[in-house]
Amino acid sequence: MVAFDAGTGALVRMERKSTHWLIERRPELGTSFRMLVPLPKQRSNYIMGQGQPARVEKISEYEVRIHWDKLTSDHGGVLSMKFTGTVTLNKGELTFTGSLENNSALTVETIDYPYLGDFTRPSANAPMQAKTMWYGNLESAELYPNFGNDKGYWGTFTAMKTFDSHRSLFA
Repeated sequence: MVAFDAGTGALVRMERKSTHWLIERRPELGTSFRMLVPLPKQRSNYIMGQGQPARVEKISEYEVRIHWDKLTSDHGGVLSMKFTGTVTLNKGELTFTGSLENNSALTVETIDYPYLGDFTRPSANAPMQAKTMWYGNLESAELYPNFGNDKGYWGTFTAMKTFDSHRSLFA
């Protein structure tokens, strides 16, 4: 089960009904997407989905399409871009797809979609790991109960774990 904010398209609730896993449970942390769109003199220029007005279109009982037009970035103002996300539930499998129409002169370097604002582990005592491919080997990095801060004290306000893009095409 998934629920979206009708005004912003933010993912505000996600639950796996077969196991009662409430994956995203706090609507106030709901997000939708994030894009990195560097400006000529400001590399760190993001377009964050939260706060962007959206038009949510119910295609069927199992499919929703969300349209965001004239995206506003952190430092570049309103940009001539349109992002469309489609969310489909088919036989218990939830699929997110997106398409971007970029009519600006800027390059979109990354698109994170879906972008989760909240994430709850499956159960209180269950360990959790992130899996990434590295030369054909499936490597694990522990997320819970031990979460290592990969970026060190100089680069973040909170602990974070990232994987370099050369590590894996899929995670």
